[in-house]
Amino acid sequence: MSGGIPVRELDYSKKITAAGVKLLRFVCPEEGFATCQGCCFDGENWVVAFNRFDESGEEKTLLCKYDPKGDLVKTSNGVLSLEHANNITYLPERAAYYVTSCHGTVRECWNGYSVVDRDSLKVLEKGSLPKPFFAMGYCPERKAYASGEWAGQVLDFWDEDRNLTLSKDVVQPRTLSQGVFADKEHVWFVRSTQNGAHQEFRVYDWDGELSACIPLDLENDVESESVNFIDDTVYVTSNGGWYSDLFRIDFFQE
Repeated sequence: MSGGIPVRELDYSKKITAAGVKLLRFVCPEEGFATCQGCCFDGENWVVAFNRFDESGEEKTLLCKYDPKGDLVKTSNGVLSLEHANNITYLPERAAYYVTSCHGTVRECWNGYSVVDRDSLKVLEKGSLPKPFFAMGYCPERKAYASGEWAGQVLDFWDEDRNLTLSKDVVQPRTLSQGVFADKEHVWFVRSTQNGAHQEFRVYDWDGELSACIPLDLENDVESESVNFIDDTVYVTSNGGWYSDLFRIDFFQE
């Protein structure tokens, strides 16, 4: 249970702040992985992307699945070519994970994605879209996607077949582009400075209008990477290199 206000009861006309409570740590089971990137909850387990560079300089990803207690359930059979794997969202209709490339070291893939089977953790599909995106979230209730371009100065909205339906110019944040979660009512971006000194949520409605900018306090100023909803509670994961801490987010408003 959250110690603050349930996320769906927030009044966006008021000043809102957020604080993280560290719950557990996802530990990469193999050595040599230097960053943790995208993460999502699929209704049963968490899946986390750990990245390293191979001999050619290409970024490779080990996908690791954990149960709600943080115990390892499964890993991908070797490393996968998911580029930066900046964000992961779940596609229940396909029982698959949709992984945002964000960028790559061998080829330009700012508009690239991969679809990974939930059970086998094998890549089913790779493709690209006509707009760049650092993170793309899928909302099953709307059967629609939302994404952000570059530094977050443009938001794009897509139908279930990933046809572009709306592009919206917004004020560019000063924080780094990290993960996104597409809720039925809002699209939540978690953002940070590189050293983790400042974290925030940028919350928009599905017309691209800014609903709230919420400062986020995380223990030890870690770098936030992903945002997920489970019922009325928001969770954020951090980049610890070979591990990722899971935080429950408590909201407070004046």
